[in-house]
Amino acid sequence: MKGLKIVAFVTIVLLAITGSVYAGGAKEKKPKRVGVVELYNNPYWIDAERGIHLVADPLGIIITALNSNGDPATQAQNVTNLVSAQMDGIIIGPVAPAGAVADLTRIKQSNIDAVCGDSCAPEADAKGLVIGWATSAGADLGHGVGKAAATYIKNKLGGNATIAMVVCDSLGPVCSIRHDAISQELAAVPGAKVVAMQDAFQTEKAQPLVVDMLTANPQVNVIITNNQGGTEGAVAAVKQLGLAGKVVVFGIDMTNVAASYLLEDPAILLYTVGQDSYSVGKVAMQMLVDKWNGKKSDQFKVIVPVQEFPREGVAAIKKYLEDHKGL
Repeated sequence: MKGLKIVAFVTIVLLAITGSVYAGGAKEKKPKRVGVVELYNNPYWIDAERGIHLVADPLGIIITALNSNGDPATQAQNVTNLVSAQMDGIIIGPVAPAGAVADLTRIKQSNIDAVCGDSCAPEADAKGLVIGWATSAGADLGHGVGKAAATYIKNKLGGNATIAMVVCDSLGPVCSIRHDAISQELAAVPGAKVVAMQDAFQTEKAQPLVVDMLTANPQVNVIITNNQGGTEGAVAAVKQLGLAGKVVVFGIDMTNVAASYLLEDPAILLYTVGQDSYSVGKVAMQMLVDKWNGKKSDQFKVIVPVQEFPREGVAAIKKYLEDHKGL
């Protein structure tokens, strides 16, 4: 019975993907169809989808976005569904490293053009499997937050800090590159000591882990995080323990929640650095359009600059909230 339910679900998904293949009748030319395989339906991918649609919609390109919810098996099934539906192109985001190359290989073998959005596999492997790569530089994210934290520690804490860190290394190079860059920046401040570390990339999982770290290490006065979930979870944990004014957070990724935290008093989140995923989505979709139009590019990988949001930059924070109203 369970097997029948799975088959029925897959059938429903395939019907949803393959529907509306004609723009205006049987004699009309079929519009291009692009599948988007997302790691999560989070603010990063919501913004990326907006960028994708900006390029695709005026051209009549049909977009189908599938959320993998961080699960490699779901990701593999999503790729299978899009391949079975014979999509014209696939934009694929970060996946668990073990399945990344296999998923891309299946897309390539099906003669479907694929583009990496953010990160999709080790670059050496991806070059032979996708037509292009649109991303932010992970090292830039890490250097941004690491430098901001190091500067604060030197200028406000006399060069000494007890640090807890929330990493997302389990997601592979997309996060470990950030972690390495943060460590490089902190190395310039000998009195900055990391005494606790947890791997968590979802808010609801990060919050209790940060509570545990702060409870076990009451001397911690700085938290540095590696992604959205870690950032939001860390601030929530500081609030839960009533440590505002004693513990500050430096984060990665910008969301409406993070923007609101940056504007709050007393100050907990002092800085975050965000990926411009809206532009990543535009670039990724344009890569597919250019390929279909026979336009060759010498640039395989396009690095979209990151965006810094210090607490002092109130105008930029409020603009972000205005631009993302209702999202």
